[in-house]
Amino acid sequence: MFEAKIKVDLLREVIRTVSILVEEAKIYMGPDGMRTRAVDPAHVAMIDIELEPSVFEEFKGDGAEVALDVDKLKDVFSLVKSDRTVTLVYDDKKNILEIRMENMKRRMSLLDPATLTDPNVPNLSPSAKVVVPVEQILQGLKASESVSDHIIFRATPEDFTLEAKGDTDNVELRLPKSQLGELDCKEEARSLFSVSYLIGIVKTISSAEEMTIYLGTNYPAKLEFSIAKGNGKARYLLAPRIENE
Repeated sequence: MFEAKIKVDLLREVIRTVSILVEEAKIYMGPDGMRTRAVDPAHVAMIDIELEPSVFEEFKGDGAEVALDVDKLKDVFSLVKSDRTVTLVYDDKKNILEIRMENMKRRMSLLDPATLTDPNVPNLSPSAKVVVPVEQILQGLKASESVSDHIIFRATPEDFTLEAKGDTDNVELRLPKSQLGELDCKEEARSLFSVSYLIGIVKTISSAEEMTIYLGTNYPAKLEFSIAKGNGKARYLLAPRIENE
């Protein structure tokens, strides 16, 4: 059992970020913050979100993990203005979440948490770290979308490059070290990823100006950015497509 008050725009950002990958998710809410982790059905990408206790204006109770329909929750929050506060009341005996919004209440039956898996975060050791402006990344991805289904991320000690190669057309976005927030790379790191997954991920970023990308060669990428107005972090892990297959 718990009762939590939170700005709807913060909760909406979390739900939107998770909904890129899954339709159902387990979310922990407690006095120590909010957490959720999920893997998409194709096991191509994973999301890991941690929010600080400061996201709650008020929290009563010990905290609990709830399993819910993400799309249903998105529809509920679409009815509330972004600057408003909502109250979430969880009844663990009935497994029901009550959402209080101004003059309205919505009671939602929840899923059984045991039916959803708990993914483990793999232990990665990427060779490159790049801090990139989100606007630049999104520009490169949008330009690549009509050229190819896949895009190359390449980091060198001098620059970071996005490149898409189609049958007749190519797109390349090169960002020299001087235009990056940070570039830590001793030798070239290069991997190929799905454009559609990346666009879906980057489009969810609304409150962060920069994204940190951890990269290796033929290696999963970790995309990390702030969320909930700096009160938490979201991390996506994205599997590569091996180019020599």
